[in-house]
Amino acid sequence: MSAPTPTVWSDIVEHVRLNYSELARGWFTDLRLGEIDQGVVHVHTMNRAQADYLEQHCRRAFSEASQAATGRLVTVAFEPGEDTGPG
Repeated sequence: MSAPTPTVWSDIVEHVRLNYSELARGWFTDLRLGEIDQGVVHVHTMNRAQADYLEQHCRRAFSEASQAATGRLVTVAFEPGEDTGPG
């Protein structure tokens, strides 16, 4: 288990924006990088909708970006926060 350096996340997001601009969304700035554990980069989203979008459309892009930023063979896991909508 390791805590990534602050530049790792900015490198990941920049890689996605440069190489996959059609996937990039403004709310990517709301995403937070968690730990890197057993080859998994944990990305925290604000809600389930963001996690679903990322899972369906961006998994490959974020995995590639994470590998480029860390220099390691890793994958990503998108972990949603609490939805604030009606329950």
